[in-house]
Amino acid sequence: MNEINEMIFEAIKKDQKPPKEFVLAVLSGEIQLDDNVMGALIDKGWINRQKCEVWTRVMGYFRPVSQFNAGKKAEYAERVLPNVESIKAVTES
Repeated sequence: MNEINEMIFEAIKKDQKPPKEFVLAVLSGEIQLDDNVMGALIDKGWINRQKCEVWTRVMGYFRPVSQFNAGKKAEYAERVLPNVESIKAVTES
């Protein structure tokens, strides 16, 4: 565990809430925490997370991926996104 993780874990044990700037740095990815430290912050309610709903277009309308059946989820996992830059290069030449 690095110094930041140890420092935050000790603060959590003492029930000292981290400053808002620190929480924002963690959520933005500027600071990487170990899983046990992040879990402790979430357990205390000092960092909140919510599920991100992914939608995609199916047969002309949009649906959340979470509502797909097993077959449609497998098809979705196999999709390959086109490389926009290569398409631009072909159409511009």
